[in-house]
Formats: sequence, structure tokens, C-alpha cells
Amino acid sequence: MTHAPLAKPLRSQLENTVKSARDVAETAARAALQQLAVGEGRVPDYLNDAQRVLRRRLRAHGRSLGDAKHGDDTQELRRLPGHYLAWFAREGFPKGQLGELLALMHELDHNDLRALVEPLRKRPG
Repeated sequence: MTHAPLAKPLRSQLENTVKSARDVAETAARAALQQLAVGEGRVPDYLNDAQRVLRRRLRAHGRSLGDAKHGDDTQELRRLPGHYLAWFAREGFPKGQLGELLALMHELDHNDLRALVEPLRKRPG
């Protein structure tokens, strides 16, 4: 069984959608990590017990993936966002367009299709 290639307008639309989804997913994941202060050395007072547990687990998971912890207890956040998408997949994506875009990015990541997005990330504009 052979599949015909996508027509150029559909391929362009898919590329634009994937690029947009990737940007939104990365922005949302980083914002969530910042709100939980995963990279900060001190636990914010506003976090409840469940959020503190999640923060601690995300920090430990990031370190297991290779994110460095510094002497002042701050931590890099380079490798965690893709795994944060997996957490959303288990716990449930937000409703609306943001959740749909996060789910799309998770599917691309989970099915090892990130290479499809890389050329879009490297293109100017």
C-alpha cells in the first residue's frame, strides 16, 4: 500500500501548525515549570503540598535527564519540558486550543517524530 504525498498547500499548513504547536507547547511547559519554580533554589510559599511534591519530582527527574544542579540550589531546565508533556498526557491536557496543541506536541514527541519539527525551528521567521 503506497500513500500519495500531501499536496503542497496541505504540507505547508501542516508545517505551520506543527511549528506553532511546538512554540506554544514549549512556552506553556516553561511557564508551568517557572510557576512551580522548578529551576529556583527556594520553594515558593504559594505552592500547596501537591505542587511541592510535583516540583520535587520534576527537579529530580530533570537531574536524572542531565539538568545540572548548581551550588545555590538552582537547576537548569534544558531537558525537562518534553517530559512535562508526558506528565500532561498522564494527568490530562488543559481544555481548549492550548491543550490540543500540547497533545499534538506530545504525539510528535512520543512517536519519535521530533525530527519533523527541527527544520521548522531552524528556519528564520
